[in-house]
Amino acid sequence: MAHPAELPTVRLTSNRFWGGDFHFSIFTVRHTPESFPFQYCRNFWKIIYVLSGSGAEVIDGAGYALRPDTLFVIHPDDVTRFELAGDSEIEICNILFLPELIAFGAPLLADYPDFMRIFDPARKPEVGREQCERLYIQKADQSIAALIRAMLREFNQAQANYRSVIRLQLLELLCRIARQSDRKIRRSRGRAVAEQAADFLREHHSEPLEPAALAARFGVSRQYLHRVFSRTYGMSLGDALRDCRLTAAYRQLLEHPERTVSEVCYGCGFNDLSYFYRLFRARYGRAPGRLRG
Repeated sequence: MAHPAELPTVRLTSNRFWGGDFHFSIFTVRHTPESFPFQYCRNFWKIIYVLSGSGAEVIDGAGYALRPDTLFVIHPDDVTRFELAGDSEIEICNILFLPELIAFGAPLLADYPDFMRIFDPARKPEVGREQCERLYIQKADQSIAALIRAMLREFNQAQANYRSVIRLQLLELLCRIARQSDRKIRRSRGRAVAEQAADFLREHHSEPLEPAALAARFGVSRQYLHRVFSRTYGMSLGDALRDCRLTAAYRQLLEHPERTVSEVCYGCGFNDLSYFYRLFRARYGRAPGRLRG
C-alpha cells in the first residue's frame, strides 16, 4: 500500500450515487485494508455511521478512532480515508445528501450555528481537532442509531412519499446530532470554567473566598459554577478549598518548622484553630503538631 502522503486524491461526484432531483442516498458497505487505494473528497455532504469493526478515519491528515456507533459529519472538501489494521474490516452506513434537502427546516437548526457552519456552500469551516471532535464526531445514542436504520429501510423500500419521509428523517437526524454537539460544547465550556476555578483556589487558598464572588470572576452564576465544578472534580467548591488549604498546611508544617501551628493555620486561610485541628486529624490521622515528630 502507498504511503498516505503518496495516495492520489479522487473527487467523488454525486452522479455516482443518485440521479434526478432527489439528492440523497443511503447504503451500507464493508471495507478491508485493501479497499483504499485513494483518499477522497466529494461534491456532496456525507454522514458516516460505523456499524461494526474498528480503525481510524483520517480527515485532512488527522486520525480519529472508528468504533461501532461512531458517527462523522463530513464536508465535501474534507480529504478522507480509512486506516484499518491487518485483516480487519469495518461495516459502515453512508448517508449522502445536499443541504437543500433540509432547507425547509433551517429555522429549526438556527439554535446550532456552530454546528451548521459545515453546511455553508460558500466555504468549508476552519475548525481545529478539538472543535471537530465536539461538533462533527459523535457517539450515536440509541435514538440516532434507530433513526439511521429507519432511514435505510425507508430508502430501500421506496414506498409512496418516501422522499418526504426521508427529508423529515434527515432533518431529525441533523437536529439530534446538533443537539449532542451542543451538549459536548457546553460540557467543554463548563470544564474550562471548573479548571480555571480550581487553579484560582490553588493560587489564592489563603484568601477569603466567597462562592458568589468566585462565580462573578468567571462571568457565571454561582449555581452554574457549583454544578460544573462538582461534575468535573466530584467534589464541591468548599471541599476543594479545604483540600487546598490542608495540603498547603501539611507542606508548610514540614518545610517551615519555625512557624507555629497557629501561624500555619491562619496563614493557609483557616480562621478557626480547633476546626483546623479536626480537619487535619481526619485527613492525616494525627494532630498538626505531631507531624513534626
